[in-house]
Amino acid sequence: MSDDGQYRPSPRFVEWLMGLPEGWTTDPGLALTLPEQLTALGDGVVPAQAIHALGALRRARAGA
Repeated sequence: MSDDGQYRPSPRFVEWLMGLPEGWTTDPGLALTLPEQLTALGDGVVPAQAIHALGALRRARAGA
């Protein structure tokens, strides 16, 4: 739970959920705060979705 009483997911869980390598935003060497980690993850693109979208665009372009 955050300081404002809201439940927030663990950044490590979000990394896993998005299919990102462990430590993508949670590596201590990055020195990101918890809110910064969640913002980076929230602004990110899930790699599997990006692959699907690019494939769809490629197929649409090939059919055009």
